[in-house]
Amino acid sequence: MTYRQLETRSSRTTMENDEDSRTETTSTIQKDEAMQLQNSNHPGMMLVSTPLTGDNFLSWSKSMNIALGAKTKLKFIDETCEVPLVELAKYSLWKRIDCMVLSWILNSMMKEIVETIVYADYARASWKDVEDRFGESNAPLIYQIQKEINTAIEGNMSVTQHYSKIKKLWDELNCLEPLPTCDYGAVRSISKIIVS
Repeated sequence: MTYRQLETRSSRTTMENDEDSRTETTSTIQKDEAMQLQNSNHPGMMLVSTPLTGDNFLSWSKSMNIALGAKTKLKFIDETCEVPLVELAKYSLWKRIDCMVLSWILNSMMKEIVETIVYADYARASWKDVEDRFGESNAPLIYQIQKEINTAIEGNMSVTQHYSKIKKLWDELNCLEPLPTCDYGAVRSISKIIVS
């Protein structure tokens, strides 16, 4: 074999090994991502720009879901992360990360709201408490949004500002009261068009 052939062969073997190790690393990372913290993560982080005031639950909740999703920590608020038994070694790691998520949630709220949920044992418990308190009573909020849509006047706003305001209201209404789904014939086609 020539030097060129050996070099090419060696290069292929190295690339295959690199690919195998990347695949293995990727699957390991994906498997344990929720159970890892980055060096930049700390309890004082504010994940959202606007804290929860009570009236802004929808936008706050959406922002927190995006932020926690980006940090791969949604499992800690949506009940998909099982709490390990206290006796297991995994428990201390789980508790540390859950406390971090809980601190992020608390840091994203007004002081008055924090004082009412600061004693929650887990991130999920605090999230559920806030969800029950501010997210359950949709009927008055739906009425208010529908009224705002019906009475919206462009006034001194530019067309772009007016459109943005109306679109925000329609998006909020859709979050609270999504369109019913129907899987029959032409309606299915129309539903696909509306969704996309």
